[in-house]
Amino acid sequence: MQQVRSILMVGGGLANGLAALRLTTQRPEVQVRLLEAGPQLGGEHTWCWHDSDLAGETSWLTQLASASWDGYDVRFPEYQRTLSGRYHALRSSDFHRQLMEVLGDRVQTSTAVTEVHAKHVVLDSGEQLQADCVIDGRGLFDANFAPCAYQKFHGLFVTTAAPHGLTRPLLMDATVSQLDGYRFLYLLPWSDRELLVEDTRYSDNPDLDPAELRAEIVAYLARAGFGSYEITGDESGCLPLPLYGARSPQFKDGLLYAGMRAGLFHPTTGYSMPDAARFANWLVSNSDRGSAALARAASKRARSVWRRGDFCRRLNSMFFKAAAPTERRHVMARFYERDPQLIARFYSGSLSFFDCLRLLSGPPPVPVADGARAFFLKTTNTERGL
Repeated sequence: MQQVRSILMVGGGLANGLAALRLTTQRPEVQVRLLEAGPQLGGEHTWCWHDSDLAGETSWLTQLASASWDGYDVRFPEYQRTLSGRYHALRSSDFHRQLMEVLGDRVQTSTAVTEVHAKHVVLDSGEQLQADCVIDGRGLFDANFAPCAYQKFHGLFVTTAAPHGLTRPLLMDATVSQLDGYRFLYLLPWSDRELLVEDTRYSDNPDLDPAELRAEIVAYLARAGFGSYEITGDESGCLPLPLYGARSPQFKDGLLYAGMRAGLFHPTTGYSMPDAARFANWLVSNSDRGSAALARAASKRARSVWRRGDFCRRLNSMFFKAAAPTERRHVMARFYERDPQLIARFYSGSLSFFDCLRLLSGPPPVPVADGARAFFLKTTNTERGL
């Protein structure tokens, strides 16, 4: 069996970008080539993660962070709470800059791909590129892992005229009016005058009106007393939150898949950084296999990760099917009253059997019959009206 000597990565998003970085620094004998259809790696995104999301050596990842903080806050009408632990954020502009410093001419941006196969790709120009192994990391694979709900958001990057006073992230300010499902504002203080402010909705539908969310953010900033500011940029997104019964990604034989395309993301939070970092480390440790064996192992691993997310998909079904849209805030408020270590294990996707029991214990935040039905009965496309 001949080990992989060259890897061609299609899609310059988070997962492929981190994988290319790790291979280049840890396995320089493997030839890496990264193709991105857009003008820069990572698009227009902000990725976040907790220290506790990842085990083992993570300094290589934290060194990429645009900013890091000690702890974060959540706010609900009933209470406000500060949780400990390091929290990190990476802006796509910094992601692109840092990767280009290491990868250099291994990256081709503005390169459209029309066909992806196990050992070659076809560019829009008709040119074929060959490699021992091809990794497809071009984002969502099919119909958003239906049946699913959605986490959608629009954010503004603002620079305030005076120091804004935030010293750590406000992950959820759910004291705002509940529109379009569960709604909260999310604030990241990049510096004493720079903020990312996002209006986020956990919604039954993917419809996103950036103008409406932008107006809501402007109104929020006025109510919060941030004073005058300049808007320096924005970003939008809509992430699938698969429900219990959602189909797992389907893979072509011989082809590797990465990131969202492989279903490697947290089913409830939509966070993709921890899984992307784990995949990058896994690829480094397994790149001495032959291409066919590597593809089989990657598919097996992705299916295993999907199965481990089953409990969270059941929770998603309870959240979206058993709780009325205006009542979903109470479910989240109840969750953030839990033990901080349990919350951390939930974010990291490392819940134990007893953790699962704890999350289901206590006075139910949703009607019992509706909650049980949503938890135990798989959602179908017909039920969702898809």
